[in-house]
Formats: sequence, structure tokens, C-alpha cells
Amino acid sequence: MTNDEVLVIMDYFTGRWTPFAVFPTLTEAKTLQESLSDEAPVECVAAPYYGTENGVRDAVLDTIPDPQRTTPPGELVIVFDEKTVHGAAPSDQVGQALNRKTGGKRGPCPYYETAEKAVVNRPEADGAFISAEKVAGDFFDHIN
Repeated sequence: MTNDEVLVIMDYFTGRWTPFAVFPTLTEAKTLQESLSDEAPVECVAAPYYGTENGVRDAVLDTIPDPQRTTPPGELVIVFDEKTVHGAAPSDQVGQALNRKTGGKRGPCPYYETAEKAVVNRPEADGAFISAEKVAGDFFDHIN
């Protein structure tokens, strides 16, 4: 692992792969993975960190931030598709740029320093993620 990657814990608690937590270190990510693995499938996936829209465009990675120096504190935007994590970003704007490039879904995900802090927030539901695959017609068909 390098200083331009974060580790994303992907879980299958809802019958779909979703990001549950992000960590700057492998030790903490593996600790959480082990503690959750008895309840449902859980994967630990390295994800490149893109700090700017230009970085996404030019495929230039940035050094990962300290979890308390993100805005909002302790949160990153994750772009993913099933178990594949395309990257992490500091904001929805940068996440949207990556989402346009890779497709899939994006959404905010807690960014923790320790597994102990993450265990409190057990995964329960999907629904906070924005899909780049949906169009307005899909929503109107669903409503009708």
C-alpha cells in the first residue's frame, strides 16, 4: 500500500456490495474486516485517492489526508461498482468527476483512524449512494 491509496471495507450486508468504512492503514482495515466477517461477506479493497478534478482527468493521485482533516471531518466520497472500488475523493464534486469517468455509484463513506471507532456503526442499509447508470426516464417508469 502506498500513501496515495486508502483501504475501503466493502460489505454485503444488504445483498449488495457497498462501502462501509475507509481507513488510512492496513492494520485497522484488516481488524474491522475480521470483526465483521462472521456476519456477512466483507472485503478490504485498496482505492486510489484523487484530491482534485484535474487529478481525476490526468490520472494523478494525491497523498491521502488525515481522517480529521477532511470536509466534513471523517468522510470521503467512494466511487465503486460491485466489489470494485474505482477511487476515493475528498468531495462529491471530485467524486462526480471520477464517477463520470468510471461509471458505477458514488456516495459518502466514513473515514476512520481506528477499527474500534468503526465497529460502533454496524452496516445496515443501502440507499445513500448515487447511481450514474440511472436516467430520468427510469425514475418516471418506477413512479408510474
